[in-house]
Amino acid sequence: MKNRNPLEVKLLNNNLESPLILGSGTLVEKYEDINPFLKTNIGAIVPRTTRLEMTRKVHPSPHLYQFGNNGSEMMLNAEWTGAAIDYWIPYLREMSNTNKIIMSISGRDIEGCLKVCRILDKYNFPMLEINLSCAHSNGVNGFITRNSEHIKSIVYRLKDTIKTPIGIKLGHSDFIVELAGVAKKAGADAIVAINTFGPILDFNIGNNLKIKPVVGIQNAKGGLSGGLLFNIALTDIADISNQIKIPIIGCGGVSNAEQVIKMMMAGASAVQIYTAAHIRGINSPSIFNEIMKTYFHL
Repeated sequence: MKNRNPLEVKLLNNNLESPLILGSGTLVEKYEDINPFLKTNIGAIVPRTTRLEMTRKVHPSPHLYQFGNNGSEMMLNAEWTGAAIDYWIPYLREMSNTNKIIMSISGRDIEGCLKVCRILDKYNFPMLEINLSCAHSNGVNGFITRNSEHIKSIVYRLKDTIKTPIGIKLGHSDFIVELAGVAKKAGADAIVAINTFGPILDFNIGNNLKIKPVVGIQNAKGGLSGGLLFNIALTDIADISNQIKIPIIGCGGVSNAEQVIKMMMAGASAVQIYTAAHIRGINSPSIFNEIMKTYFHL
């Protein structure tokens, strides 16, 4: 009889080999980026958010601005959506066969999101993550992460035709518990909380006291990620868990095993890590094995 992995967690209808998940971002924006993370003690991988088509042909530059001290690194980012779904289609079967890929889809455009999810629904992915929480563009797009009618509409439409479990990714707001409840009532299978915080402004002071924005988006604002978000995310997860019975994937500022444990004690079924991995560059996969060895001795 095969011994059960003591770190295995159940997420919806799937067993993950560990509670650790790589969050969506530029670390996995191409198919070949997946393999280094599959070799680690990881439960799942979320590639960069995709959508039906890319309306922006030239992305603002720079996308990322890293700052902070060692151990408390932060990023201000305006990464924008990655490759359109057409790029991923040739790889979807092999990706789904790993049972470790959770596809992230932009939820800004309901019709486009529905079409992408219909394509993905032909495969057996553990979950589809619907991103309604992109902080750096929220002000431009009506703060959809705080719009209960938008959340209700997109979940109803998806659950009417999509069999794959749906997780709704929410950003922090004073209404996050209420919005998580709206998502659940509409049929969402899980909540992912939180994304980057913002929109946030930062700039450097150039010659002649000129303002030099640190990210290239039009309004010069980005989404803040990293260590300072941890307790905000932890509070949101605890509040959602205490008031709404729904599986939660926690994310936001996690960089070590103790924080993973705190997230799960607060009510998360699994935990996403992104910024703490991103700052390691080509060594980004190493954080997953390190966390497992630190507290879990694997």
